[in-house]
Amino acid sequence: METVIIILKVEAGKGRDYLVWALSPDMGRLVFIFKRSKDFYEPGLFRVMKVRLEKQLNKTTLQLDENSLYKGEVIEIIHNYDHLSESYENFNKACELSQTILKITSQNHACPLAFKTVLQAMEDFLNDGEYLAWRVCLFINFLKDFGGLPELSHFAPLQQQFLIRLEESADSRKSLPKISKQKWLEFEFWALQLLDESGVRVNI
Repeated sequence: METVIIILKVEAGKGRDYLVWALSPDMGRLVFIFKRSKDFYEPGLFRVMKVRLEKQLNKTTLQLDENSLYKGEVIEIIHNYDHLSESYENFNKACELSQTILKITSQNHACPLAFKTVLQAMEDFLNDGEYLAWRVCLFINFLKDFGGLPELSHFAPLQQQFLIRLEESADSRKSLPKISKQKWLEFEFWALQLLDESGVRVNI
């Protein structure tokens, strides 16, 4: 199967292989093995790639092992955010957001809006974007993907506008609302409550 991913975490595996954690809009959180080859693309952090995934063969039964990790092969590098590494502060924001994503997402649960949110956050971090605002945006848009966000009719008109704007920030690349840090903290607390009610726990 083929999918698009953004790489969120990389560790050295056996031999010269890599163990990769990534987010896919249609498959959710993924963990798989990249095997190094002559035409190998480095699975650098925050690179957006089109990959081909397949389950590994069980050496005993000679059948595909559904409990094994996927083996990944890069088809194409679509985009990268390598320049984030030029700023410690911006790179750290990207790493923290990645850790948050890995905590709240799960395998085989599509999250197209959360995926778009991550891409827009990385783009904004290149320009010194605010981490807290994108963290809140990620929580709200993940809840929308997850089905844990109440209908807009449950909210006051100003709250409705705020929630719509967060979705548009990811989906239509509109800028995030200009509000104070204190307001973002209040919205973060509210989003964490909604996540908790949905069975998703996040350490602050």
